[in-house]
Amino acid sequence: MGVVEPREIEPLNKLRNSCADLNQDDGVLIRFLRARNLNATKAEEMLRASLQWKKNKDVKSLLTEYKSPDVIRNDYLFKFTGYDKDGLPVLVVPYGKWEVRRVLERGLKEESLRHCHQMLEHIMHQIKKSGKKQFTVVMDSSDMTFWKVAHLETIETSIQFFKDFEANYPETLKSCYIINSPWVFSYIYGFVRPLLSARTLAKVQIFDGNAEKWKKVVFDQIPPESLPSNYGGTGPEFDYPEGYSFPTD
Repeated sequence: MGVVEPREIEPLNKLRNSCADLNQDDGVLIRFLRARNLNATKAEEMLRASLQWKKNKDVKSLLTEYKSPDVIRNDYLFKFTGYDKDGLPVLVVPYGKWEVRRVLERGLKEESLRHCHQMLEHIMHQIKKSGKKQFTVVMDSSDMTFWKVAHLETIETSIQFFKDFEANYPETLKSCYIINSPWVFSYIYGFVRPLLSARTLAKVQIFDGNAEKWKKVVFDQIPPESLPSNYGGTGPEFDYPEGYSFPTD
């Protein structure tokens, strides 16, 4: 949960009392409280809506039962590569390579979102395992093209994912480093940015392909052993399997 500031004590007590029936620990309560600028009433509304969303989506089964279609699981890759200097789990997502448009054109929008919800639950599992409350993510936008992102359903799906993240996993992000961003990144980010809270936006740093610039910032927070060798670290290489290509059948 981190240190509770003096100004947070009274609204936390109020939220704890009003949500006693939900059996949520203070770590969860303070996250939702901070996400609603310490307004206990709005935090309660947000928390109850989130718990209902998780029930409706059967989120509990995502780590134990759900298996996304091969075409999604083999393409939407992500990996936990270590811990940052504060001991928080580090997630690397080469999302610029993801063939979201091709997947969606196969009619797999709901499966795409469910796979991404599964990724969020993996994040929560890693956070719990680390004994911390947040995570750090490095998102690589290499190979993002205008064709990939200039697609209505891709934009709609991206918007839905970030809405789900903001509404149901608030205050879990410590830092987000978006690296190797081509000019087309600003196109899709223009749709997503309005959905993110000011608190989330303050944690996002965006870099172009100047590796020296982003490495200087990233390695100030993440030790080399916690990043793959193809990202300038000393950890095992992380990339798509050699010779991988999106299936055409």
